[in-house]
Amino acid sequence: MGMDVADPFLYVEDGTYYIFFEEIGAPNATIGVATSTDKINWVNGGTVLDETFHLSFPYVFKYEELYYMIPDVADNITETGIRVYTTTSGNFPNGWTHNTTIMNSTSIGQTGNLLNMDDPVTFRWNNEWWIIYNGNDTDLQAGVGTDLLDFSTWNFSLPINPIFDKAGNDRPGGRALVWDNSVTVFLQDITQVNLKVRSYDITTLNRTAFDMHEIPGGPITQGTTGWTSNGTHQVDCWWEDYQDPSGANQWICVIDGRNATHDYSIGLFVSNNSAIEQRLPFNENNGTVVHDTSGNSNNGIIDGATWTTDGALKTLVATFDYTLSTTTGLFTITNNDYSWAELLTTWSYTVTSDAGGAADSMIDQFANYPALIGLVGTIVFLGLVIGILVVSFVFGGKKDTP
Repeated sequence: MGMDVADPFLYVEDGTYYIFFEEIGAPNATIGVATSTDKINWVNGGTVLDETFHLSFPYVFKYEELYYMIPDVADNITETGIRVYTTTSGNFPNGWTHNTTIMNSTSIGQTGNLLNMDDPVTFRWNNEWWIIYNGNDTDLQAGVGTDLLDFSTWNFSLPINPIFDKAGNDRPGGRALVWDNSVTVFLQDITQVNLKVRSYDITTLNRTAFDMHEIPGGPITQGTTGWTSNGTHQVDCWWEDYQDPSGANQWICVIDGRNATHDYSIGLFVSNNSAIEQRLPFNENNGTVVHDTSGNSNNGIIDGATWTTDGALKTLVATFDYTLSTTTGLFTITNNDYSWAELLTTWSYTVTSDAGGAADSMIDQFANYPALIGLVGTIVFLGLVIGILVVSFVFGGKKDTP
């Protein structure tokens, strides 16, 4: 029987898919990796990080020339805080070394019980580094700094803390997704036996103000049967910004699952590629044709509007700014702040019934496919069904969407 694996994080680069995960074992959990070039056949890359203390939650990302891993080290007696490991392109996915510790009990002068900083999630927002974490299993906290590798630039004593205090719902459960005007975070829901993950949008985030609300339609993941019969407690999503064989971009997501005997395993999901029928970047800047970049050749025709170079950069919001007929393809501006009357497209489209109802192409429903592959115990290849219609319009320029 193989060891359990949990807390998966994806990393995708140069056509190779990496899943970093916690290898659950005694006396201390370690960090392992698996690789694939097709998301179906996986190779176990073995242990990539092993310490004398417990490791989990291997949050991996790249910034400039370095690869970073910021794991959870909170479940320990001798080591707490936020430890930053780095490696280089010549060694990745191996070669991790401890670069710095951003915060621990000693650095803030705490005595007595060690400070636990569970499942730290790191991201950049408004040119600063932010970390959110669960503090001592009590609430969700935040810290901010200007240099990820220099503790002296960090402030964890913010007036906005705690940023969230809801018992059983205040521990991070995956990578943050940073949009133009908000940050989506995933938090564990352990209030019931069946573990879940819920998604939240942070709409205000600075050193003195914070606002966050749960995205309707949650939880984003929850247990069903078999390998997830006792729930899930982590999700990590990655947007593949390329043209795949079906002609559509897609989300790939990994989650962990716990079965009835509390054994953990990992599942991989992909979005339904046919769900995105059209993407119009509106970057032609002349003419009457707007070209579809989804790969489906659903070009549109501009009717009643002209190109301008002095307009405002704006992503339109459905219903509030525009309506789009599902039968005629008629696009109508409903916000009187804009001068366009209407835009008529020459195509028809459908959206699957499993609509992505979270936010900005987030995930709403999972549909299971048979297990195809195995990895260090169990890794299951699944399918994620979402229906997404991304409509991003730009006035006077080009808008890049996530």
